Amino acid sequence: TTLRVLAGNDEMLLDVIPILLGCKNKNNAKGNFIESTVVPELKNLLKEPGFSHLMEVVLEVSPVALFNELFTKVFRNSLFELSSHQHGNFVVQALISHASDQDLMELIWDELGPNMEGLFQMGRSGVVASLIAACERLHVNEHK
Repeated sequence: TTLRVLAGNDEMLLDVIPILLGCKNKNNAKGNFIESTVVPELKNLLKEPGFSHLMEVVLEVSPVALFNELFTKVFRNSLFELSSHQHGNFVVQALISHASDQDLMELIWDELGPNMEGLFQMGRSGVVASLIAACERLHVNEHK
């Protein structure tokens, strides 16, 4: 609730979110919000029910710079694995739903597009639906 109340207050969110994610050093001035040392633990926590709910909200309210850094450091090259998980798949759906540019959507598509059949077979149709909706919204790979 607090994060949603802060939505739009980028300066405050850039201070609060890294702390919630376990970052101790304040590197915001350099545009380095997520410490590399916390990334492996974040990837594990994304599979926990409570943390996955928190991350869904973090993705919803994150300023673009932080969102992009989260994608690059935490999610990139892990999307299919997270999509396969019972809790992680909801975080991936949130990530996809809040992606705001075509280049990012292309990267997401590259990881998940070829795995759509597997996602359906695992019962992860929500990930596929989010992917299709975002592609349509951002006009990326609509023909596929």
